[in-house]
Amino acid sequence: MDIQEYQSEYRAKVLQQLTDYAREKGYGSVRLLETDDLDEIAPVLLQAYFADSVPDFAQYPAVSLGWSCFLGVALAVLWDSDWEKYGAAPEQLYPMIRDARGWDELDEYVLEEVLGWRLESEEAKALTNFFKSAVELCYTTLRHERIEPGTPAAFQLYGATVFALYKLGVSAGLRILGYKLEPVQPQPMGLPN
Repeated sequence: MDIQEYQSEYRAKVLQQLTDYAREKGYGSVRLLETDDLDEIAPVLLQAYFADSVPDFAQYPAVSLGWSCFLGVALAVLWDSDWEKYGAAPEQLYPMIRDARGWDELDEYVLEEVLGWRLESEEAKALTNFFKSAVELCYTTLRHERIEPGTPAAFQLYGATVFALYKLGVSAGLRILGYKLEPVQPQPMGLPN
């Protein structure tokens, strides 16, 4: 199996684990909530995110991986509020979110200023614990792959893990905003006379 096929299988496995976990914890259903707009800008966002997250991975893997969940939440809120405005310059979105309080407090910024929650609130604690457990699940999965650290393959799997956690954050953000998956029932069309 080549590296692209391996990475694709790994990404699918992690996304399925997170989908199952989100459903179990009440943050999802048969699939994660998503929007094509936020999937399309993910490469631009995550490339900038990697500049901050990769150096922290060895010492702070939970932060390195986990802040991508909070980034996803923030992007879901921006998407919902005025995507025409925010989507016009995707390369500015991650720095705008990170620089509001700095890398170390990205989670607190999203909870307090983007969502408007107090850090001590039950909602903030529940979301933080949900993301913390999801990150632990992903980190365990990543470590079990037994890829040599510092290799291109390791970076590819790290990127796939960050992307999956970002998607989890987007899904949680959309759910917090009231979006949900509902089956669409086709409406019968009237036949012309």
